[in-house]
Amino acid sequence: MIEYVVLCAVGVEKVLCNEIKHLGYKIEKTLPGKVYVKADEDFIYTANINLRTAERIMMVLKTFHAITFDSLYENIKSIGWSDYIPKNTNVEITKLSSVKSQLFALSSIQSVSHKAIYDSLKISYNQTEHLSTDRQSLEIRLYLNSDIAEVCLDLSGEPLHKRGYRKLVSQAPLKETIASAMLLTSGWKRKFPLYDPFCGSGTIPIEAALYAMNIAPGLYRSFSIQNLKFYNQDRFIKAKQLAVSKIREYDASEFSICASDKDKEIISCAIKNADNFKLTQYITFITESMEKLVDRSGIGYVVTNPPYGKRIRDEKYATKVYEQMRYLKKVFKSWTYVIITDSDDFESYFDMKASKKLTIHNGSIVNTVYTFDNAPGNSVNL
Repeated sequence: MIEYVVLCAVGVEKVLCNEIKHLGYKIEKTLPGKVYVKADEDFIYTANINLRTAERIMMVLKTFHAITFDSLYENIKSIGWSDYIPKNTNVEITKLSSVKSQLFALSSIQSVSHKAIYDSLKISYNQTEHLSTDRQSLEIRLYLNSDIAEVCLDLSGEPLHKRGYRKLVSQAPLKETIASAMLLTSGWKRKFPLYDPFCGSGTIPIEAALYAMNIAPGLYRSFSIQNLKFYNQDRFIKAKQLAVSKIREYDASEFSICASDKDKEIISCAIKNADNFKLTQYITFITESMEKLVDRSGIGYVVTNPPYGKRIRDEKYATKVYEQMRYLKKVFKSWTYVIITDSDDFESYFDMKASKKLTIHNGSIVNTVYTFDNAPGNSVNL
């Protein structure tokens, strides 16, 4: 069995764990932004292709105690790098951290680690010089915590939120993985209508359509595992074929996903993004401001990413938008609202108490996903 680390935004670990379990794998442990799994080689391909909330899949190459640079060098050099890295490939240490460890000078740690990797590869491949930087590169991550070093090999390449459909983006777009986390934590199912009144470049409705039809998010992209020495094309093809076999073909009338934005050009971008995955027939895009939406009856889900303060650098405008969002309760009566924002006071602006909150660290911004079940007695007078 191989040990893997699946990275995600801090706060999304539980949602990611549920995804991994649904794929048939057991969780070894979780840390902030990390989920550890012990599994066979098939996990590499299955996880990269299918996980909606994961940012990156990595393999743990070695874990060891390191309090001196000599021990760091020798342990890293002892890894069988030529079993993973093809000849004439650059290796980059792209992520490095040291917490509560005697080795804390990051530039020195990186230099020693880099030298150990290349010294090992030079011996294996009988090379005498370092490789030029214009060659293909593979990524390594090194974490030091309480003098325990963990060396990880990246198996994804481009972050997994880059599905491949979003060629055009709006201002401060929401990551696809965060949009999926919102959908998965909301409890939304395809039998319920879904509406996004601030759709921007279309991330939430597109992710909803992929989820509704069970289209794997990584089905149409490549991964860095394909550049590694132990890449198994047969396993990769088999994992893709299995994902394709699980796609649910629906008529566009069998579920309702709608999205709107007041900016005509932004809606045009969203439509083009949806069309990149041939999803335009499953999503209704409308150029309309939130305040002009017509009344909708029944039960459904409003899932949205309003233009909040730190994303657009205008707190006053964001506050005005939050207060105007009370209009949603008139338009979408008895619906559930799932809203992401960086505001700690959003419940006051929205005049409703959230039934559930999920804190997510989206880069340097701390966001909260508020879920409001619009049931009688759930309104608050503030």
